Amino acid sequence: MAKFDAEKELRERIAQARKKKDGSVLFVLGSGVAKGASGGAGAADWSGLLDLGLSACDALKAKGALKSSAIWDGVELRRRLESKNADDLIAVASAVEKVLRASGAYEGFLRDSVGALPLKSREVCDALAELALPVATCNYDGLLEKALLRPPISWRDHGMVLRFLKGQQDGILHLHGHYNEPESVVLGIESYGKIIGSEHAQAVQRLLFLDRTLVFVGFGAGLADPNFGALLRWATQVVPGADCFHVRLGRDSDVGDLMAVHPLTQRIHVLGYGPEHKDLAPYLRGLLQRRSTKSTRLGTMGSEGKSVRSESRITLASVRQQLNQHLRIAGVIGRTVASVVDSMKARRCHVEFRWGRRRKLGVTRHDVV
Repeated sequence: MAKFDAEKELRERIAQARKKKDGSVLFVLGSGVAKGASGGAGAADWSGLLDLGLSACDALKAKGALKSSAIWDGVELRRRLESKNADDLIAVASAVEKVLRASGAYEGFLRDSVGALPLKSREVCDALAELALPVATCNYDGLLEKALLRPPISWRDHGMVLRFLKGQQDGILHLHGHYNEPESVVLGIESYGKIIGSEHAQAVQRLLFLDRTLVFVGFGAGLADPNFGALLRWATQVVPGADCFHVRLGRDSDVGDLMAVHPLTQRIHVLGYGPEHKDLAPYLRGLLQRRSTKSTRLGTMGSEGKSVRSESRITLASVRQQLNQHLRIAGVIGRTVASVVDSMKARRCHVEFRWGRRRKLGVTRHDVV
């Protein structure tokens, strides 16, 4: 049995999605994309944003602006942040969100941090623009909106989400919220509880997982958060059909570790885009290029009797084009042959009728000059 080529399958699905414009391939972007696009800004990834949140809470405490009910231990929380453990990060996020909300500083914090991210590097965004496929993100910022000139769509806006899924609304689907709508931002355990408890949000995510080809780009531990973690556990239990196909892109050095994270039942195939982050944009652009699914070498003799080899690259699109051309030609030939046969049958009936009459009159073929 031939080895399954996940990259070839991805290319074919992208080509079909672009041709049909049916939204069947969806790019889902993580914080790695925002980190690269912002030139490494601290607020672009989760741990960096939480570090800024701790500083904001410390500043509120120093000013005496924390609510009396808020219990704040910045030293302990910073220790947990540095551990990089997923549970510790969620605990820090929960504390930061609770204190900032209670102090009335949450909206301003989001606006001044993720809302102020600069767009310094456009390479990956421009590659996504060339792909011209739907985009969703787990980031809160507006970098993709700036680069792709598409409006944000919050997971809480059920009508807009439905139109996006139907291909009737262009935009960037924010699966974990957008900074301009603080109530939509999924940061701590309380807000995670809201999205996990939202039947609409969970139904949308499950529909995307079962019905679309998802391409995850720029994710570190993000796919292990409470929301996506629950989605992947559900996917593992329901065992999607064989046609369910998703891809997670990562650096070549991370492929082995990422493959170990996803069991076969999740149908998530890990592909390396290159050794460094700078290789991501060329890889994405390369998904548009037609690579040979099969190559044949034809040998001819040159003028000096030497063998000259030329490579013929056969792509799926060219094969389909040639097949359609052959079918059209075959149809024309078939109709022509049918017409000739019908004409011959009519001619034969006419001749038979004439000779039949002559035989009745006693005239033979030899009597006819």
